[in-house]
Amino acid sequence: MLVAGLNTAASYFFKPATDALVKGHLKTSLYFFVMMIGAGIISVILDAIVQTKYSRQVQDYIGLLRQKIVSHFYQQNDQSVNEMQNELGNNFDMLTDNYATPVQTLISNSFTLIFTIGALVQLNWTLVILTAVLAVLNLLTPRIMEKATSKANQQVSIENSKLLKTIDH
Repeated sequence: MLVAGLNTAASYFFKPATDALVKGHLKTSLYFFVMMIGAGIISVILDAIVQTKYSRQVQDYIGLLRQKIVSHFYQQNDQSVNEMQNELGNNFDMLTDNYATPVQTLISNSFTLIFTIGALVQLNWTLVILTAVLAVLNLLTPRIMEKATSKANQQVSIENSKLLKTIDH
């Protein structure tokens, strides 16, 4: 939450810094630029710390699961060592990639979204609506362009095939 707040603050401080610069208030502008840079640096440091702690927690949890599975394996002895090793590697990679990492990303991005909406409302409430409309358009653009890009890819493939046949000939 603190990382998202500092990121938003670093971006938000740019406006008062440039406004003060336009008005000719160099000291005020420098003050906001220093605050912006400071918030950005602290945010990067805190983000690295948070990432490291979260990774450590995930690895500790995976270690506990590994102990339980290996203990079960030795008690049941119903799999070969290769099968067990493959299962452990694949399942834990999948657990990390499909569940642990997305959970952290979702939480982080949710806080960033909330703070960004708050900053946009502070500037002008219509910016929130404009941002939402542009985000929807951004998400829909690949679907809108899908047929055209598919047709273009097919045409490129046909032309590439002709070129390769000509080179071969």
